[in-house]
Amino acid sequence: MTNPVAFSLAAVLIAISLLHFAWAAGVYWPGKDPLSLSDKVMGAAPGASLPPAWSPRSWPAPSWSARSRS
Repeated sequence: MTNPVAFSLAAVLIAISLLHFAWAAGVYWPGKDPLSLSDKVMGAAPGASLPPAWSPRSWPAPSWSARSRS
């Protein structure tokens, strides 16, 4: 018999991975365009654009991260 906790965890991780795959494919959900997606997902400032998909290091550090504190 399968452990229900393990099954639930696997289902959540698969859902998260599918969401990231959709974003990589160009789906803007839960936003309607790149600007609203960056605002809703990252909490970016209004009007901030998404960085290029090929450059993951260009993402801004969140305001709560240790890297942004100086």
